[in-house]
Amino acid sequence: MKNFLSLKPFYGFHRRIAQPGSALPWGGRGRGFKSRYADSILYPHVFSCSSLFFPATQPEEGTMDFECQFQCEIRAYGASPALTIRLTTRASDIARLFDEGYASIMRYLDSLGKAAVGPPFAVYYTMDMERLDVEFGFPVEEGIEGNDSITASSTPSGKAATCLYIGPYEEVEPAYDALMQWIDENDFESTGVAYEIYLNDPGSTLPDFLKTQVSLFLKS
Repeated sequence: MKNFLSLKPFYGFHRRIAQPGSALPWGGRGRGFKSRYADSILYPHVFSCSSLFFPATQPEEGTMDFECQFQCEIRAYGASPALTIRLTTRASDIARLFDEGYASIMRYLDSLGKAAVGPPFAVYYTMDMERLDVEFGFPVEEGIEGNDSITASSTPSGKAATCLYIGPYEEVEPAYDALMQWIDENDFESTGVAYEIYLNDPGSTLPDFLKTQVSLFLKS
């Protein structure tokens, strides 16, 4: 767990790339992403109890009631085909690169007459803020090849601790706090790889209702 303690301020940085009513990083303004994908893959048994619904039960400033805030669990992820962009960048450039990269993948799929078959995701392999190793993209049907800048890859696989975060992208840090505490208390060890799946459309969803599946992969 210790390897993540100094990294928490980074999480959510890139999440400012799209606000309600703004152009989406994967193209368009609310182009049906939520209705096509998100509703079929939500995890209702994993929840958060945010201040929006429980204002009277919030912990005092400087504390966090993790048991109330997030329900963490183990999930086994299987690999599925994806089109991705993987790069090494400074953290300060990630928002712009996500914006450009998601849109580029969507344009490429459109040129092939294809579409994403799941929501956008990002995988963080390292957390060096000057040399951040990140891969991001969309799940796609099998057999789609990449091009010069877009790679035919796959979604990550393996056992992970995960929870559902509901709220503004830039305030996701408590979800990672909860996962790290849960990992430590249950005698697991993180690999250092983080995985985020963006379950609904920021172009048509208020920030307080955005859903992100947040996961930290575990060592065997």
